[in-house]
Amino acid sequence: MIEWGLRRGSGVVGKIKRRLRQTPGVRVEYAAVVDPKTLEPVVRIRGTVWILLAAWVGGVRLIDGCEVGSGARSKTWHRT
Repeated sequence: MIEWGLRRGSGVVGKIKRRLRQTPGVRVEYAAVVDPKTLEPVVRIRGTVWILLAAWVGGVRLIDGCEVGSGARSKTWHRT
C-alpha cells in the first residue's frame, strides 16, 4: 500500500482492516501505523513507520508488526 503511494496512516489502517475482514475466521483487534520512536499514530507517512497489528485467527491471538518506509525496503520483525 505504501509502495503504491498511499501516505495517510488512517488509509493504510483502513485497507489492512478491510482486507483482513474478508478472511473467514479473522477478527482484527488493533491495527495502527505509528512513529517508531514515539509509538504515536502517524497522520502522514514520511520516512520509516511501524505497522502494528493484533488479530484473532480462530481462537488464537496473533500480534505482529513490520517496519516500512516510503521508498525503503520493508522488513518484518517478530517478538516471542
